[in-house]
Amino acid sequence: GTRLAAADAAAAAHAESPEEICETRRQEGCAAHSRGEHDLAIESFTQAIDAAKDHEVSALCRRQRAGSLCAAGQYSQALADTAFDDSGGAAEPEPEAAAAVLDGDEPQTVVNSAHTIACTCLRQLGRLGEAGGQLRLALAAGERGAAEEAHILQETEHALARVAQFVIAGQPALALDALLPVQDRPAGTCVAAPEVTAALASIRLRLGDLDGAVGGYIKAAQLAHEQPTHANSRTPAEWQREAEIVREGIALKAQGNERFKAKDFEGAVAAYEQAIALLPMVAPLHTNLAAGLAQADGGTRQFDAVCACEAALAIDHTFLKARVRRATCLSSLGRHEEALDEMGTAM
Repeated sequence: GTRLAAADAAAAAHAESPEEICETRRQEGCAAHSRGEHDLAIESFTQAIDAAKDHEVSALCRRQRAGSLCAAGQYSQALADTAFDDSGGAAEPEPEAAAAVLDGDEPQTVVNSAHTIACTCLRQLGRLGEAGGQLRLALAAGERGAAEEAHILQETEHALARVAQFVIAGQPALALDALLPVQDRPAGTCVAAPEVTAALASIRLRLGDLDGAVGGYIKAAQLAHEQPTHANSRTPAEWQREAEIVREGIALKAQGNERFKAKDFEGAVAAYEQAIALLPMVAPLHTNLAAGLAQADGGTRQFDAVCACEAALAIDHTFLKARVRRATCLSSLGRHEEALDEMGTAM
């Protein structure tokens, strides 16, 4: 019994304290993260958190775990870890720990602070406005690289808001102008890059630049494949399918044009209608349809042609060809005053 008690006493003397266990597991997590073994890092940081007795040490381990969770694509869980403090907000890093990471004294596992981790997670979740807020907090704390990234994110967010306003107002040309400045951001600086590129493709569609739209959707597919996107983003295959649909629309439009040139107006109308079924937001397709309707069935479908022109103008209020064609069709219906008004608007 005495020997057993002595053995137990010796084992207890050599047993690691909770603080030592916490630090050992934390260091193991750092090493695993630096090797790209994020699941192992998450497990080690979790064990460190369980062993932590000090609130500040626990908060540090949680932020380190947040970095690994973020790298593993578990953005919601990572976001929860960045907010682990008494106030419920994103906690500040311990100055010594942050300095050690920035100076290269230990693997880069604590992303500069909870603000930058939270920003990354929010961007990946598509919450750009909140991400911008976290970047501004990071900027206020003097974190490296935050100023440029905050500017990029804010500019992209504002551009997308302006685009939405112009599209709703039927002004796709202005929407295109608003989005062009942010389309060529370096890969990785904007998680919304595939969406920005696809938005440009969608606007080009409205303006009738079908080839440009195909190229845009293909580029969006490439970007979505090359860099991580937020949780609500579409997949590369979905963007590729958009490009294929536009190609089908291009073929139908070409078929309609050939039939129109051959004076097969009913055939042209059928082809344009099929193209519009695939691409309803392409304004020039509606004016092509209007041209075919105005000639089809012995010129008896002028009212349908007017409606087609109005569909084009709903997409693009500034589309001159649609206004002129509408005026011509109104005149054919004997609605001369309305035709004159439409021509006045076109002029």
